[in-house]
Amino acid sequence: MRYDYSEFEGGRQFQSPDELFPSPQVMNILLQYGEDALDAMAEMEDDEQSAIIQQLIDDGFLEAYEDEDGNRRLRMTDKLVRNMRHEALLGIFEGMKRGTRDGHPTREAGRTSERADGTKLYQFGDPLHETDLGATMRNAFRRHSAEAQRGGRRVTPPLKLGLNDFELYQTDGQADCATVVLIDL
Repeated sequence: MRYDYSEFEGGRQFQSPDELFPSPQVMNILLQYGEDALDAMAEMEDDEQSAIIQQLIDDGFLEAYEDEDGNRRLRMTDKLVRNMRHEALLGIFEGMKRGTRDGHPTREAGRTSERADGTKLYQFGDPLHETDLGATMRNAFRRHSAEAQRGGRRVTPPLKLGLNDFELYQTDGQADCATVVLIDL
């Protein structure tokens, strides 16, 4: 692959997200009604609706053509189909459960290899390799100190760790996905 770099002359503007992707309402109508929606859009005569359709054509989401009877028809472009696939994959990944490693980032904190800010108390099933040793030892020392003060004695070795002493680093959750492609020849 070859890249050419040149000075920006300001002639071509960067596209906004609205220009890169059609509105979700248009996507939902096309997904729900398919070819019927395209036929209905081609026949719209309202100025406002025609302006929206023309904008979709100008942005490269739809393509206008005439069929063999001379009627105006619309069809989806590759750009729109790619966007529909992208939206479908995002919908799939949003609904996936948290993964244990690799995969795609989610908004939930979970058990993975990338650390986030903060710690949390250990819960059954959490991986011990994410233990924050400093915080765990502090918790154990505080507990032993409190027990020693109540008993009127000093803290002496050995320092025994309890289940509630363990603290783990927070990690970013990720979802795993396996993709299968079936080709029917």
